[in-house]
Amino acid sequence: MKTLLTLTTALLFTAGSAFAQTNDASIDQVGDDHEATITQAGSMNMAYVEQTADAGREGADVGTATVSQTGDENYVNLRQRSFFGDSEATITQLGDGNSVQGTSAASAFLQNHGLNVIDVRMEGDDNTLYSLRGEAQKNVNTLLLDILGDGNSVGLLQEFGFGDVDIEGSSNSVVLDQKSSSNATAQSAHVDIMGSDNMVDVYQRGGSHMADVDMTGSFNSASITQGN
Repeated sequence: MKTLLTLTTALLFTAGSAFAQTNDASIDQVGDDHEATITQAGSMNMAYVEQTADAGREGADVGTATVSQTGDENYVNLRQRSFFGDSEATITQLGDGNSVQGTSAASAFLQNHGLNVIDVRMEGDDNTLYSLRGEAQKNVNTLLLDILGDGNSVGLLQEFGFGDVDIEGSSNSVVLDQKSSSNATAQSAHVDIMGSDNMVDVYQRGGSHMADVDMTGSFNSASITQGN
């Protein structure tokens, strides 16, 4: 079964507009092989995507999600739930004060189980990608993150994960926490930052680890902690 839901909201401002407006879009899909698309323009956008496999079909792919937001103070909460199924999410945010996270620690964005990929591009200042709960990305998942701007904050917990973060800007903070069992496939973290006053912390626990941090600029700090 293939389910396609496309929800597009557009907010247009006139020269005489005196009030801020909010877009709120939500897609909830249950089954397999979904496609979800949300496109928003304006300020204070909120997008929620939840894709869950049918009971008894936990091995199926729950599908793909694409979220594009243009404006300021945008927010995305993504939840893709399957069991040994592949999920893909592409998130693009252009503006300031953007965030990809949950409304609380219990609702942080997650891709649980399977070969999941989340590809996020943020362009602007004061961006946040945050999820430090246990199921944020679980069982051989991949994070691809590109940020262009200043005052960015990244925090992510991956189980058996692969993280690739590229940032161009200043006053950035990156925390990658990766953990796996002692006999798991090697997990890896790569962080590349160009700018000043940046801070990077990489923590890796469990099985084989690979981590590298490349920083170009002034007043940067980096630490890598690895343990079995």
